[in-house]
Amino acid sequence: MFKNDKTKVFDTVIGADTTIEGTIKTQTSLRVEGKILGGVESEGDVIVGKDGLVEPSISARNVIIAGTIKGNLHVTEKLQIQSGGSFSGKAQMNGMIIEDGARFNGESQMNEKKEPTPLEKKDQSQKKEAVE
Repeated sequence: MFKNDKTKVFDTVIGADTTIEGTIKTQTSLRVEGKILGGVESEGDVIVGKDGLVEPSISARNVIIAGTIKGNLHVTEKLQIQSGGSFSGKAQMNGMIIEDGARFNGESQMNEKKEPTPLEKKDQSQKKEAVE
């Protein structure tokens, strides 16, 4: 997905002229070309396009930033900041790629093992309760 994300199909796209206030929770991948003011919780991948903005948080499997993210990131796999992309805040991930021309201003922490997203934790809890 990191080599050629243009061919990736996304279940949800937030258009360039769209602003969402509130948290988006999804089990699929999400592409943001507009603005999300409230956060994203995704079990899939999140791409923030060059004109996209997300604040204050994202929790996802992989995150690719071509636009701007301000706040906290919890990435279970890989964070990639592309040239022209900007991140400010605290990031927790298993791997990170920062391209020339990208901006990272904040703190980073590498996970020692795969940490479940909040949605994965909720699913695990529900499955455990169903068994009991």
